[in-house]
Amino acid sequence: MKDLLHQMRSRIQLPLHPSVPIVSKRLAMRLATLLLFSALPIPHGIGFAKMFMLLTSVNVATSVAMATFRHERFDTRALTHWDEALVMAVLLIIARLAT
Repeated sequence: MKDLLHQMRSRIQLPLHPSVPIVSKRLAMRLATLLLFSALPIPHGIGFAKMFMLLTSVNVATSVAMATFRHERFDTRALTHWDEALVMAVLLIIARLAT
């Protein structure tokens, strides 16, 4: 039991990977851009929720494509395009359930 607690504490105290701040800022910018374009009043009137789901699904697809093209791994401590795709997919599911 002590070994398990020691392992958990050591994992929590590990320093962040250098990619974490960069990818977090990139994700925040993508989300801000996505919200901006979703909120724009467009003449055909799709609406905020449908536009948000559409843009989020496109964002998921592009993140998966980038991760595939760059041969990024799932199981690294670094944040990758896979993580961005996962965040966007969760947002898409939440938006879908909310409408």
